Amino acid sequence: MKVLLTGALGNVGLSTLEALLEEGHDVVAFDLESPKTRKLASRLDGRVRVVWGDITDPVSIRAALSGVDAVVHLAAILFSVVSCRLVDRQKSAGRCDPRNHTNKH
Repeated sequence: MKVLLTGALGNVGLSTLEALLEEGHDVVAFDLESPKTRKLASRLDGRVRVVWGDITDPVSIRAALSGVDAVVHLAAILFSVVSCRLVDRQKSAGRCDPRNHTNKH
């Protein structure tokens, strides 16, 4: 079975990824790209396809879902980060201050 695993390169995600591979599944590992996650991804089994993206971005999710049979959702969404991203998408001139969860114009 082909499984999409969101948050695949976090602590719980890596353990889950290992368990899925041990059970014989092919895994699509979905996570945010960073130097740390790139390094972790470089060590993954050939049955893992890494898809970089943002869980709040529908285009990223659609790309990751292509051809999968099941989803294990472990990605964490931090309120302040998501709030800023959503505000910035809706109001291109808006600026967000994640320290106080408000939109600054």
